[in-house]
Amino acid sequence: MGLSTCGRLFALVARKSDIEFEAQSMEQHRMYLSGMMQGLLNTQSKLEPGTEAAKFIEARVAQLQQADKMLEMHLNRIQSQRDSITKMVDECRKIISENIQKSMGLLGQQQ
Repeated sequence: MGLSTCGRLFALVARKSDIEFEAQSMEQHRMYLSGMMQGLLNTQSKLEPGTEAAKFIEARVAQLQQADKMLEMHLNRIQSQRDSITKMVDECRKIISENIQKSMGLLGQQQ
């Protein structure tokens, strides 16, 4: 039981690390999209409303906003996975701690 719990703990910690890296990458992508949208909106503010260029920029901003929403939804899924894994890691650590205490208790009784 102890070795399998340790193996599970190592696997969970590795998965948690992967998820945290993926979340960080998603946040960076969202910041990049935000910067792009800001630049386009600044450019659009200098143009006459209704021109072809202004309409093109407006469409591009809408696409970027949609991409940001998709990234946000994916990020929310990743965060919920991270929360679940954190709970599992805590449970594994608790089991390992209990096993150590039981083992130490048995060793103390044998002496």
